Amino acid sequence: QGLELVSTRNIEAISVWINNPKVGDQLAFTGSDEDIKFAELLELQTGTSLSLTDITLIPDDVKSILQSITYENTTQNPNTDDREVNWQVTNENGLSSVEVTSTIEVVSKNDAPEIAIGEDDAGVTFIEDGDPINIGQNLVLSDPDGENEVLELQSATVWISGGIQSGKDQLSF
Repeated sequence: QGLELVSTRNIEAISVWINNPKVGDQLAFTGSDEDIKFAELLELQTGTSLSLTDITLIPDDVKSILQSITYENTTQNPNTDDREVNWQVTNENGLSSVEVTSTIEVVSKNDAPEIAIGEDDAGVTFIEDGDPINIGQNLVLSDPDGENEVLELQSATVWISGGIQSGKDQLSF
């Protein structure tokens, strides 16, 4: 993964943080079972910075831990500015490395709108020779990408999917 840790001394602290965090950004540790013993030491309430202090680890263990750190954004409409992640380690003599920075490109995708029947929908009943009835009053529409209550649709399609009587059943606005 391109990570190179050049040290012959034990490492006593690890710091990783997002330099320019946005809403929904999270760093997490997802190490193997072998790494789990170190995860308990991480001050890791999933967030935008992680640190591991008061430890004594050999460089290979530190490399494994650093390679197990993940990034995600939990919002449906993330800010697409690049994120800068800073990395730093401190050795047993208290000397810190130079901070190195990696860049994360965040790409947003357009999620499909959602449609559902409301929870208290008992269906509708049409009485023969009666007036037309509203059949869409309990529909719930949403757009996971929407930041407000405006739902922008390019099109919508409605059809009768079963039990149709040709020439008699009609849909209209």
